[in-house]
Amino acid sequence: MHIAAQGYIFPRATLLQVWIWCDGDMFSRILFPTDFSEHAKQTLDCIAGFPGVKEVILLHIIDTSRPGFAPWGISMMEEEAKKQLQSECTLLKAQGVNARTIMRTVSHGPVGEMVIRVAEEVDPSMILVGARGKSILRDILLGSVSGYVLRHSPCSVLIMKYRMVEGFRGKTFEKFCPRILSRVLCPTDFSPPAREALDMVSNLRGISEIILLHVVDSGENEEEIAMRKGEALLEMEKDALSLARKNIPARCLVKVGNPALEIARCAEEEDVSLVAFSSHGRGWLGGLIPGSTAQEVARVASRPVLVIRNPDTEKRNPSAAINRSG
Repeated sequence: MHIAAQGYIFPRATLLQVWIWCDGDMFSRILFPTDFSEHAKQTLDCIAGFPGVKEVILLHIIDTSRPGFAPWGISMMEEEAKKQLQSECTLLKAQGVNARTIMRTVSHGPVGEMVIRVAEEVDPSMILVGARGKSILRDILLGSVSGYVLRHSPCSVLIMKYRMVEGFRGKTFEKFCPRILSRVLCPTDFSPPAREALDMVSNLRGISEIILLHVVDSGENEEEIAMRKGEALLEMEKDALSLARKNIPARCLVKVGNPALEIARCAEEEDVSLVAFSSHGRGWLGGLIPGSTAQEVARVASRPVLVIRNPDTEKRNPSAAINRSG
């Protein structure tokens, strides 16, 4: 073990790498709401590369409640949607992924509510949401589809993000999916849900490196802040040693400031491929209620965000279920 400028680095063990799957196979059954946009297509291209994908459920929702919708055009919209769903289904199957399609119509109420209703019917291991830049389907404000899904999902949610880069042929997408598990940032508040989430991430196939991050968000003075930073490093050292036993190199970082902003900033500075954390915790990594750290990170981060929701955690912690129903 040696010390880095910002914390501890635990080098890769010399043992033979052994892949371990997390309980329930987080990527095994993916529910993917698609609007057939370019961003949705980019996300679709990533799916086959995820570890352990066994089935993808493509969902398209026709919203007849939006202003300007012409009722007489619904049949045409349904036929076009069926064609596009079938096209995406064929694309996945050509890559060796089992896929099926679902189409629903919403005449009133949030579209996100229909996504959750379908999720409760098909019981996916994860809901996959396409996004771009620092927005989630352009918006994660309360009432948006992605914001609703993030708060009410009965399972984990992966929010894919892309950067637009200038090339010789104009703007193109820079994807994170080919290396989505290469360098994972795991923020922690040391609560049991946070450590459960870390354990689930570390058991995914393809992890190359995990960066542990704790944010000190309060302190009466410099001395108290320094004390909390030291305590955090000691706690993370335990987690990093556990990761080393799995042959996963880990680094431990402690930042001071607003948790969501520091997490997003660290993700950019460390050039991580994914930010992954529990939807619940005892400190700043609290439940997915309006204004929570988890939702704010999902809004401002420029990297893909995996919000891990463990149903067993909600059974043990009734307040988690209350957060999801709010």
